[in-house]
Amino acid sequence: MDAEKKKEKLKKKSHSEEIQSEVIEEYKHKYIPIPSFKTQKIPEEDSMSKLPSLPATWVEDSMLTTPWRKHKGDEWSKETWESLKNDIENHKLRGDAGINHINVLLVGEISAGKSSFFNSFESVFKERVANRADAGFGKKSLTTKYRQYEISGRYGKKQPIKFRFCDSMGIEGEAGLSAHDMGKIMDGHLQDQAELRNGVVRGLGYIENPTEDDKIHCVALVVNTLSISAMDESVIKKLTDIREEALGRHLNPIIILTRVDELCQMTEADTKMVFRSKEVLEKVEEVHKLLGVPKNQIYPVRNYCIEVECETVKDVLILRVAKQILRYSEDFIEDRLAREKQTMKNLEKQLGELNKKHKTPGPERYSEEDNASSEEKNRRRSSDFSDGKGNGGSKQAPGPAKAKRAPPPLLPTTVRKGISLSDFRGDEDDEIPELRNGEEVTEITPDKDGWTKVRGATGMEGLAPSNYFNWTPKKAPKQSPKALKPMKKWCAVEQYSANDEDEVDLDVGEEVTEIKPDADGWTFIKREDGSEGLVPSDFLELKQPTKTPPKRRQTHSVPDSLTESPVHSSSSPHLSPVIEKPALPTSDMKPKKATKQSPRLA
Repeated sequence: MDAEKKKEKLKKKSHSEEIQSEVIEEYKHKYIPIPSFKTQKIPEEDSMSKLPSLPATWVEDSMLTTPWRKHKGDEWSKETWESLKNDIENHKLRGDAGINHINVLLVGEISAGKSSFFNSFESVFKERVANRADAGFGKKSLTTKYRQYEISGRYGKKQPIKFRFCDSMGIEGEAGLSAHDMGKIMDGHLQDQAELRNGVVRGLGYIENPTEDDKIHCVALVVNTLSISAMDESVIKKLTDIREEALGRHLNPIIILTRVDELCQMTEADTKMVFRSKEVLEKVEEVHKLLGVPKNQIYPVRNYCIEVECETVKDVLILRVAKQILRYSEDFIEDRLAREKQTMKNLEKQLGELNKKHKTPGPERYSEEDNASSEEKNRRRSSDFSDGKGNGGSKQAPGPAKAKRAPPPLLPTTVRKGISLSDFRGDEDDEIPELRNGEEVTEITPDKDGWTKVRGATGMEGLAPSNYFNWTPKKAPKQSPKALKPMKKWCAVEQYSANDEDEVDLDVGEEVTEIKPDADGWTFIKREDGSEGLVPSDFLELKQPTKTPPKRRQTHSVPDSLTESPVHSSSSPHLSPVIEKPALPTSDMKPKKATKQSPRLA
């Protein structure tokens, strides 16, 4: 009897193999997964005993001889599970990162399994199957609010792990959240439980000035392996646009492939076979070509759906994804800090160039007199101050005033220049259409409620978030040259009109302060209005320290009325019956400009 039963079983097995071989031949050259046939399991123990009873040719077609992704050590052991779990639970964030959590944004189409992935992730650390996030199937997204989930360890450990998952509505083709909405979420503009039915709009739950701890540090696109081949073009475009939004913020999105167990029967029977499955590898390549994501950023997982207790191999698969999220987040934070440091260096360099560009250079005077001997300089000076009759020493009258050259215009003090620290695209009529990272902007209207009106380098104007800019510090006022001690006070005895940019005007009777003493007939002075420059030394008279002038010889005395009021006109009569005021020098006796030498300021 036993021999007859064995023959009957072998006959049934042969018939089953014949049918399935015909199906294999039909599908083996096609790209779609080969259908699986569940047959009666043969009770003999061999290396494939954990797999469904498939023909040998079927197993060879579905399984790779070596895994398409390798890991160190015993990749499915309990020790690997503990090592991966401890690495994530004990991870410490950089002190200079300015964050308390690693924010992970989950993005996927409706029923892709992103909420289920979060539940599975939390199950690993609670060591029991958890179902905190709404998960399931439907035509509409079950998630209608923006949610942030922090994960605690087993039995509610006080110290949660550093991950904070951010869940949003499922992606739809033309409806639902746009790629631009997702960009705002990445920028940290939403609070936990903010309503999403109308998109990301200003109002309740909107953060005007997000901090680094509000922003996203890793983006995970969750894709259903069963629907990727039939995914709508509009959904593919939206996922591609969301990836572009992330790349524009220096985020490198990863792909999480769900439902690999439903795709591959070998993986359904044993999760360890996931990296030996040809079907899973083909889906990785298909997603790579469809969305442009590198293959080493695509990770298959098995979410908990029917189980009520955790399994080590499924946990390990999820923990490997968590480890990659941790690595990508660290790379992003390191890159952000490096970019901020370089931005500050570039800004300092640009500020230095702006200051140099708008700084009025001091005049330098060069003439042939610089090389003249001391005796030659004295002879020229004596000749320049003579009256033409051999009588030297008389003061020179200024020549006809030349038109004063206008100084170069400076930027108005109320205008601020700055550098954009990030890309920005406005979606309201009063917002600036587009700004690029590093673009120079000009402030038009100061900050109000977190928004500043600016003009970009392209000429576009509009509102943008105030914290997107690093403003140019206001230029400190130019310090006056340090006055020599003791400072001398001089009184102008004649009017003088400046002829060069390094000269200043003088009014008769004006009190001025000496900055640099006489040099070749020119003195550097400071006027009461703060202006500084050169004036002819002979147009100045030392101001006496007391109001009552010292007594002079009778032959050189001047009436008290003239001493108390130093302002005279050339036509005023003298009150003294003895001495008449000497006539003013003629205009052709002005000091020659060739003899003038610029004082060297410190």
